[in-house]
Amino acid sequence: MKNSSFLHKFGFAALLIFIGAFLLVLQLDLISSQWKYIVFSWRMLVFVGGVLIFAKGCRLSGGVVMAVGLFFLAPALLPKIFPNVNPVYFSDFTSKYWAILLIIAGVAIAIKKYRNPQVPVCSCKRGAIFAHEKVQVEEGFIQKKCSFASNKYKITAREFTGGSLQCSFGSIVLDLRKTRLPETPVTLAIKVEFGAIEIRVPSDWVVERNVEQNFGNIEDTRTVSGTVSDSKKLIIIGSVAFGGAEIKD
Repeated sequence: MKNSSFLHKFGFAALLIFIGAFLLVLQLDLISSQWKYIVFSWRMLVFVGGVLIFAKGCRLSGGVVMAVGLFFLAPALLPKIFPNVNPVYFSDFTSKYWAILLIIAGVAIAIKKYRNPQVPVCSCKRGAIFAHEKVQVEEGFIQKKCSFASNKYKITAREFTGGSLQCSFGSIVLDLRKTRLPETPVTLAIKVEFGAIEIRVPSDWVVERNVEQNFGNIEDTRTVSGTVSDSKKLIIIGSVAFGGAEIKD
């Protein structure tokens, strides 16, 4: 009980001290600057969010969130832990081993049910927790809901007309490099919860981001070159919570 009380009272303060000390070490160049890419990322925000939840006394929920954060941190951490292994083997870690998220969810549900046998784990219909909505790709429009899976989609229609992507405990890759935008702005709605969405677009597209971020992040990592056409605008709206979205070329 004393340890739990200590974490509840001083867990957040201890976390701030640890983060501050780590950042100070980075600024003094005492360790490689490559760690900055790991520290300042949505993946680390997920892990830190789990630590905060754990410190507040919600050990099961906090542990699950930390495990999810570590899962998405793995592609960046593993090459540093195993420097003699070719980094290529870790580049597709999340798409290859996404089933680990199923194991994490299953263990969490089993523990919760064991601790509270009289409380139902889920009041929804059987199978709904892993429900998938079939992908719809018609005339350049996409609508996809993905849970506990990793999927890739490529739009090859003459024009992309928008759509929506929803991802929880998994990842979605949407490739728009083989299509084009109409003269009017196109809207793509995204919702990320404990997952990741990657959107690949041509470098000359204007991408406007209007996304709510809660322990998550959306970033544009394209290398913009040449002329950018204002008439080709993709507007991304929605929310990112305990996850991330990345715009690439």
